[in-house]
Amino acid sequence: MMWIWLLPGSSLLSVLFFVFLNKQLKKKKPSFKIDEKDNLPSKKEFAFTFLNLGVFILVGALMDYAQTKGLLKIESIHTAAELNWWFLIVSIFVCLGIHDIYFYVTHRILHMPVIFQKVHSIHHRSTNPNPWTAFSFHPIEGVIQIGIVSILAFILPIPEISLIIFTLFMSLLSVYGHCGYELRAEKWKGFEVFNTALHHQQHHQFVRYNFGIYLSIWDKLFGTFSPTYNKSLKELIAKNKEA
Repeated sequence: MMWIWLLPGSSLLSVLFFVFLNKQLKKKKPSFKIDEKDNLPSKKEFAFTFLNLGVFILVGALMDYAQTKGLLKIESIHTAAELNWWFLIVSIFVCLGIHDIYFYVTHRILHMPVIFQKVHSIHHRSTNPNPWTAFSFHPIEGVIQIGIVSILAFILPIPEISLIIFTLFMSLLSVYGHCGYELRAEKWKGFEVFNTALHHQQHHQFVRYNFGIYLSIWDKLFGTFSPTYNKSLKELIAKNKEA
């Protein structure tokens, strides 16, 4: 009985971590704020977040049940000697790669007019997101978002610890994208392909751009990369240097 606690637990801890971090940044690094207006969470964001934590509990319970029946492909590793460290690292990147494609595709589907109106619009009520926005969405979207963990568990014969690390990383990056502060404005040239909090903040602002989660290649490939992103990033970097 692990996933029933891990799925909601990693999500809630990620939110609380960035709530704490935002308070520190507000005091010490206010220039990191993407939108200078306040982005305090609403009562509905709290409500939908906790509703989806319940959804994550249900999905986790189903994963635990499937694991007891031997239906999951993931393999439990009991000692360090049993673990192939190279395979561990590669399998984590495989999970991230699959999720990156999955997120972009499902995100585009969620923006189809009827689905957007009935489901995804709840998440887009915030145009200036905060950590509580990350999991504030319709329960159907909650199943879609957390569903990648169970999909990977059913199809990939990887160490269980790989999926645990992926789940924790996914939760943190999901909240980072909504935190409202840009922590990685100045990146090494080779790392420009990785998305920033600004990238997802612009998605909440403009709606029809920036659908990716980890990499910008899908947005650039399919013409959904925000035309104002690079200019906004340069302005943010300049603001940080002046502060």
